[in-house]
Amino acid sequence: MRQQLLLLLALAGFVDQTAGASSAVCFSYTQESACTDVEGCEWTQVVGSGGACVGISCPPETAAAECNTRPGCTFDDSCPEPEDQQCVEQICDAGDLESCVSDDRCQWSSRLKCTVATCGEYPSEKCCRHDPECEWDVTVAPALCRQTYCPKTYTTQSACDQDSTCLWSTSLSKCLVLNCNELNACACRNTAGCFLDTAKDRCVESTFGQCPTLDVVLLIDGSGSMTYTFGRHPHGFYALIEILRDWIHSVPLTGEKARDKNLPPEGPTTGGLRVGIIQFSGKNAGWYSYSWEGITYWYWWDGYPESRETYGNIGTGGLLSGDVNELDDDLDWHDKYFLHKGTMIQGGLEDAGRMFDDSELLRQRVLFIITDGQIFDPHRLAPARKKLDKENVETFGVVVRRQSYHTSADRSAELTLAPVTSDPNEDHIMNIMLDEITSSVLNDMCNPRGKFGSLIMAKTNTPGQAGVHQPCSSYENSNACTVDAGCKWHPSDEECEDSPCFKHCDQPTCAADTVNLCLWDDKTGCLKETICAFHDEKSCADSPQDCKWDGTECNPAPCTHNTLEEDCLADTNQCTWVDGCVVTPCTAGVEADCKSNPQCVWEIDACDGSTAMCGMAGCTGYSAASDCRADPRCLWAGGKCSAKTCTEFHHEACCDANAGCKWDITTTPTTCQQKECYAISGQQNCEDDTNCMW
Repeated sequence: MRQQLLLLLALAGFVDQTAGASSAVCFSYTQESACTDVEGCEWTQVVGSGGACVGISCPPETAAAECNTRPGCTFDDSCPEPEDQQCVEQICDAGDLESCVSDDRCQWSSRLKCTVATCGEYPSEKCCRHDPECEWDVTVAPALCRQTYCPKTYTTQSACDQDSTCLWSTSLSKCLVLNCNELNACACRNTAGCFLDTAKDRCVESTFGQCPTLDVVLLIDGSGSMTYTFGRHPHGFYALIEILRDWIHSVPLTGEKARDKNLPPEGPTTGGLRVGIIQFSGKNAGWYSYSWEGITYWYWWDGYPESRETYGNIGTGGLLSGDVNELDDDLDWHDKYFLHKGTMIQGGLEDAGRMFDDSELLRQRVLFIITDGQIFDPHRLAPARKKLDKENVETFGVVVRRQSYHTSADRSAELTLAPVTSDPNEDHIMNIMLDEITSSVLNDMCNPRGKFGSLIMAKTNTPGQAGVHQPCSSYENSNACTVDAGCKWHPSDEECEDSPCFKHCDQPTCAADTVNLCLWDDKTGCLKETICAFHDEKSCADSPQDCKWDGTECNPAPCTHNTLEEDCLADTNQCTWVDGCVVTPCTAGVEADCKSNPQCVWEIDACDGSTAMCGMAGCTGYSAASDCRADPRCLWAGGKCSAKTCTEFHHEACCDANAGCKWDITTTPTTCQQKECYAISGQQNCEDDTNCMW
């Protein structure tokens, strides 16, 4: 069967028959992961068989002159940098429609000819991702460059503007994939996945809506093993560079240039992130040899670390920067000056410490170490590690593995990297695929529920510091959701979503929306009126809503904003559900405050005979039967109101400690009640009740 498939592949042009044994060797591998580990082999998908390992007929490193003489090969110079130009197979030379469109890199033209599709001319991920119109598609094997959805689908601005996931670029006159950073306030309010940070007057991806002011240093592995295939990325280091490039174009940077020192002590007033990039490598320790007069001599070399960052006027100059253009230049530089040596991290850690020397006191400091292999200088890292701890740097480790499954290589990397991270080590390390680094690490650093994000956000003094409104998806329950004036709880989905009010862009439209009770605020825009969204004491006091001014801001009065009983009872403000959510009466902890309310009495708790607390006035105060019976603690009998047995216990633990009593959560407020059987008198009456025994 495999011989038949080999013949089929050869006829289809997938196997270079001139390569002879080379192709046969590749074809012996039946798994994609094993295939891509072998130099000269690649995995290709074949209809009806799932896939096969074939020999590369046009080795990329082949020189131009030789390449162009090889059957089916051509030297591709579409990449601007000479070092990125390579020998590739000739594509899109099929003579019929069916054969042409079977290759995703090709298209059938109106002239009835097979031509290269837009972006199909880029043979490598590095060149592909430099073009804003293209993306590297790892969903097929081998991976290839294809045109992104927006420019492929829409050729005019009017059509592009109709799709909320796309944005028309006036400078390029093309429809590109949406970037929240480029939206104005109104468009941001109405675009899914984008968040209008009204406190800082900018549009960001929702995932970054809660970011504190951060200085982030990326310490990336420049060792030789990063040249290998990672998943369907043919070159791990170049793939990582392009992943970081996409990220810096989406993250909310400060806009501050690296050499701008005219800033307040806390850094840029607009908040946001600054980023630094360092590459580490070096010559690993080990036994080395040399020959002299026919004799081989062996010696131990302790290795030496090496690290690189830009310098002088290149990009950031090796400093923290909030400017996207400077960081782009840094990535270009690292792309060009790939160290390609061993895995030695000491120099990189020391450079990270120096980079954080320029970090302002009030900015949080985060270091991400990204590597694929075992660290060979762990014995040298203590001084650098101590300096980072002294500067309050939160250090995280990320092992990027080559396959979906674990190998001894990535396990060794994890074991040597974990001790370099902050304590507790197990919470500060991840072992993931390269494709997962954006979603699991970079875009998750400000997520209070993420593995790394929870640790970073726990250190900020202002979680959700985006003003009165933060990304609605960050709220986990209706109570937190409804307090945010820009959000609305969706009961059926149990999710927090943007309020319809927040999507209105001007005051007349906002005021006209009476269905959603919208209210215009000059600082934050259109918000729902049902919350106390006011920024001055007078507006707060004059509000028809139940609002309280706490000296600095307007907040809902305790309890009243809860619209669901479950949220009411879970509220830490000691709330009670009585035809709506209200503050539980008589909960004051001070005797004078308790006695100031005629409904309350300061009494000694019967549980221990000494603890005093505030409780509801006794049952003897009721003169009407209806008032007495309405109180779950009281009993009307013989024309007077008296306390039921067990109601003298005011704490659940104390109540349950008494054999004849139980804590009743069905009453409002909750009370201690006598157990049903204990209220029955006489043996016969007790035995008549099947739930009781004498």
